[in-house]
Amino acid sequence: MATNPEDITSPEVTRAVEGAVATVSENVAAQTASTELSDIQGMATTEKNIDEANSPEKIEIEWDEEKEKASSGLKWDQPHPKGHPPNANPYPSAKYPFNHVFESESGHIVEFDDDARTSRILTQHANDSFEEIISTSSGKNEKVVKVEGDSYEIVAGKKNIFINSSGAAKEGVTLTVVGNMRHLVMGDYILEVTGDFTQKIHGNKEVKILGDNLEEIKGASVHKIEQHYANTVSNHELHIVGEDIQLHSARNIVLQSDRNQLHSTRKR
Repeated sequence: MATNPEDITSPEVTRAVEGAVATVSENVAAQTASTELSDIQGMATTEKNIDEANSPEKIEIEWDEEKEKASSGLKWDQPHPKGHPPNANPYPSAKYPFNHVFESESGHIVEFDDDARTSRILTQHANDSFEEIISTSSGKNEKVVKVEGDSYEIVAGKKNIFINSSGAAKEGVTLTVVGNMRHLVMGDYILEVTGDFTQKIHGNKEVKILGDNLEEIKGASVHKIEQHYANTVSNHELHIVGEDIQLHSARNIVLQSDRNQLHSTRKR
C-alpha cells in the first residue's frame, strides 16, 4: 500500500498511533484481569498445537556468486590512438592530402584526419593530455579523453546525460575509483533501479538518518547476522503480524520490563 511520507510523520497520525497503543494496552490489561484458569489452560494447549503444527523451517541465504563475479570482474582498456594498436600490420597511417596537423612551438598538437579509414580529430597537450574522436570499424564514433593530472568540470546550469548501451551485455557504465569517493547532494536524491540492486561492502557500513526511515517491501525480507544484533528504541515499538510469530533460541530467552508485562490470547 503506497503511503505518503508526510502523512506518516504528521502530528495527527502520531497522536492517533499513541492513542491506539494506549487503547490496546488498556484492553490487554482488562482481558488479563478477567482471565479464568480454564482460559490459561486453553492458552497453553493452543500454544502447544501451534508449535507442533508450524515447526520453523530452516531459511538458507545464498549469495549469488555469478552476479558477484559479473559486478566485480568488469574491466576495460584505454583505446589505442587512432583506434589501432601500434603493432597493427598494416598500420593505417594518415595520408596526404587528407591529414591536417598544427603543432605549436612547445609541442601542442591539433590534428584533423579526413581519411575515410581513419577519420579522427585530435587535440593534444605537450604533456600528453589529449582528447581524441575517431571513427570505428562499425561506422560509429569513439571518444577518448585522458588528463595527465587533476580534472575539474563546473556547470553553471543544469546537466543532462543519456547513456544508451547497445551491447549484448547491456553494460552501460563502469566506474572505478582508486581511492575515496564522495557524493554531496544539496537537495533531494532520487535513485530508481528497474532491475536488481547489488551491494558488496568489504568493510563496515554506517548509515545516519536525521529524519524518518520509511520502507515498503512487496516481497520477503530476510536477514542473516553471524554475530551480535542490538536494537535500541527510545520511544514506542509496535509490531503487527498477520500470521504466526515463531521465536527460537539455542539457549535462553529473557524478557524484562521495568513496569508491567501484559499477555492476552484469544481462543479460536
